[in-house]
Amino acid sequence: MGVETIIERIRNDANAERQQIEAESRSRVDRILMEAQTSAEHASQEIIRQGNREAAKASGRIISEARIKARQNVRTVKDELINQCFVEASGQLEKLASLPEYRQILKALIQEGARELAESDVLIIVNHRDRMLIGDIAGELADLGITITLSEETADTVGGVIVCTRSGGILVNNTFEARLRRLKKELLVDVSGILEFA
Repeated sequence: MGVETIIERIRNDANAERQQIEAESRSRVDRILMEAQTSAEHASQEIIRQGNREAAKASGRIISEARIKARQNVRTVKDELINQCFVEASGQLEKLASLPEYRQILKALIQEGARELAESDVLIIVNHRDRMLIGDIAGELADLGITITLSEETADTVGGVIVCTRSGGILVNNTFEARLRRLKKELLVDVSGILEFA
C-alpha cells in the first residue's frame, strides 16, 4: 500500500467524517440558533410591554449578545468536531504501523525524504520498533541508488521516519505525526469552509 493510497484512505475517511460532522454541526447550529432566537424573542416581548426607549436599547443589546454567544457556541462546536476528526485520524495512523503494508510505506517515506533533500546518502531516524525493518529496506533502497544509515537516535513517533543529510543539518520529518500536522493545516481551511455553510 503506497503513501498515495494511505493519503486517499485518509481523505476518504476525512470525507466520511466531514459528512458526519456536517450533520452534527447543522443539528447543533439549528439548536443553538433556536435557543438564541427564543431568548431574543422573550427579551423583545418584555421590552415591548414596557414600551420605553430604555427597553428598546436593552433589546438590541440582548439580541446582539445572544447572536455573539450563538456564534461563539457554533465556533466551539466546530473546533471540537475538527479536533475529534484529527484525533481519530491519528489513531488510524497508529494502527497502520502494525499492518504488513507498513514496511513499503516506510520505504516510500524514506525515498520521498531523500528526494526532498536531493541526497542519495542519508541518515534516518525511526522509532525503536521500526529499527528492525530497516535492514531489508536498506538493501532495496541501495538497489535504487539510495544509501541509508540508521541513526543511533530513536524518534518518539508511532510511525514514519525522519530523513536527514549525513551532517544532520537538514531534515525532512516524515513521521506520521508531522505529516498529519501538515495535512491538518491544509485541511483545516477546507473543513472550516464546509462547516461554515452548515
